[in-house]
Amino acid sequence: ILSNRSEMRRIVSIMEENMTKSQREKDKAQQACQQLQKKLDICQNERKIVEEELMEHKRQITILEKDLDFLMQDVETSKISNGELKEEVLSLRERLSQAKELATHTSSLETSLNNSIREKK
Repeated sequence: ILSNRSEMRRIVSIMEENMTKSQREKDKAQQACQQLQKKLDICQNERKIVEEELMEHKRQITILEKDLDFLMQDVETSKISNGELKEEVLSLRERLSQAKELATHTSSLETSLNNSIREKK
């Protein structure tokens, strides 16, 4: 009987140890999950900002393209001198080029963030 009791105590002790280890592992897994969720939230917030920037760049491109169209109409109706025309066209082309570069850069950031979000999921 004494042997059985000591064996039972040993078994109970081992079971308690295993339960404690399991609980620690569960806690660690939950912490890792929470950290990944935080990183995912950050990525999604960054993605939202990049999407907003991309929309703004696209809006600027549309405005610049309309400005060029109006300028061409002015040229066709001869309401603007050659010197003014050259300056305006060069200025608009430069602004359009910069806006397109920003849109391309922002688009690549968006792609990168989307990939990062997919990896974290």
